Amino acid sequence: MPQRLTLVSGEALDVDTSDCETVVELRVRAARAAGFVPGHVQLVCEDRVLHDHEALCNVSQSELQVVVTRIHRAADKSLYIADSDNNRIVRWVQGSEQGEVVAGRRGRGMWPWQLAKPCGVMLDSSGNLYISELDNHRISRWASNANGGEVLAGGQNLPGEPQSLTNPRSVFVDGAGNVYVADGEKHLVTKWEPDSKHGEVVAGGKAGPVGGSKPRQLGHPCGVCVDYEGNVYVSEGSMHRVTRWRQDAEWGEVVAGGKGVGSRPNQLSYPRGLFVDPVGVIYVAEAGNHRVTRWEPGANMGEVVAGGHGQGDGPGQLSKPHGVYVDEEDTVYVSELGNHRVTRWKSGERIGEIVAGGQGQGKGLHQLSSPCEIYLF
Repeated sequence: MPQRLTLVSGEALDVDTSDCETVVELRVRAARAAGFVPGHVQLVCEDRVLHDHEALCNVSQSELQVVVTRIHRAADKSLYIADSDNNRIVRWVQGSEQGEVVAGRRGRGMWPWQLAKPCGVMLDSSGNLYISELDNHRISRWASNANGGEVLAGGQNLPGEPQSLTNPRSVFVDGAGNVYVADGEKHLVTKWEPDSKHGEVVAGGKAGPVGGSKPRQLGHPCGVCVDYEGNVYVSEGSMHRVTRWRQDAEWGEVVAGGKGVGSRPNQLSYPRGLFVDPVGVIYVAEAGNHRVTRWEPGANMGEVVAGGHGQGDGPGQLSKPHGVYVDEEDTVYVSELGNHRVTRWKSGERIGEIVAGGQGQGKGLHQLSSPCEIYLF
């Protein structure tokens, strides 16, 4: 007998849960019934994301909510770009010749309506912007069409204090509203629950001032992603690797790179942006190799999916890629610090097309200046 679950949007959803043995199975069935891809579904009870079967068994189906992100055609989505040196977030409708400033319209600064070197950007299912600022040492949330942001984490710049951040480079928000921050100079990742004033360390935090390569350490984390099982993935700029930290684990496991800096298929070079798709495939923007590589779950080597033909602005080339996003059609979007642009690489193609910027470094709405992370929404 199908059970009725409730979408966060209030819609009803009939799903046969009678023989679901895992949370993953239930998510997949809920996704299919609602017309979503499985990876964009989470199960929540009283604001707590359920990740394992034991948790599911302790909750009645009527208490479950299904958190979803609606899937639209990629062509209908807009790019949100952390335009770092211009101290702004730009929304760029695909096919447009220029962008629109949606956060940081009043120049560099620390006031609620200003930004200072934004590096990370993400949106939740309601369209709220989450922004990490390197020079303001904070994470802020900007409601859709807001003139200013609300500080969610950091902003005090108090060394050693649990509420402080130091040059946060990347931000990720899950379906329950938990915010994850890659704190580059503290060599750790923190998790901030809704309305919390203190972050909880979920990766790293055991290294000294220069970072470390041991399993319990991180070295200059640059990108952070969280999958739908609650595993935290971290790209480490100075360790040339990506590590995965399972829930409540005290150490991470290497899932990409970790073989020293280099350009061989099993190596990374100064990884920056990170994207993990719904089935666990990892995409890494490598600033040192001027390429984006794709790593299947359990793989020992990566496959080049963008760039990889030396540094430059010619066909097939990238220059210091930083942000990476992959849509449901496996199209790869890449921001380039060196070329001040965002390029789009369709699956299987070796030449990208410019979709934002690419008109030289500048402040014009048709230009970008050192774009960092990107997000498609």
